[in-house]
Amino acid sequence: MWGVIVTPRAESVLPGLVSVTDYGIRGDGVTDCSSTLNALITDVANRGGGVIYFPPGTYIVKSNVTLRDNVSLKGAGAGVTTIKGDNYSRQLVALVNNVTISDLSLIHISEPTRL
Repeated sequence: MWGVIVTPRAESVLPGLVSVTDYGIRGDGVTDCSSTLNALITDVANRGGGVIYFPPGTYIVKSNVTLRDNVSLKGAGAGVTTIKGDNYSRQLVALVNNVTISDLSLIHISEPTRL
């Protein structure tokens, strides 16, 4: 007998985890998610912190994204989840405490850095 396969949402697997897709952020390799990602980071920080999850895809960052205390970024795996921009020294602002960036790739032009 065939059944239905249910894939749990990221939040149900790891409590406190917020998926970028819940905020309309798409990893389509085209859409700039900078402003929406900043709003999401601020929202999570205002709730005391948490982990922002990026499902597989390529997320485009064209302007500054400011990380905040106690807000970590987690992907589905290096090479599977990519945040792509042209200048990370300007675009990821990180003067923060208690932050982890893991399981994703940061791409500058064509040179990947895996975290």
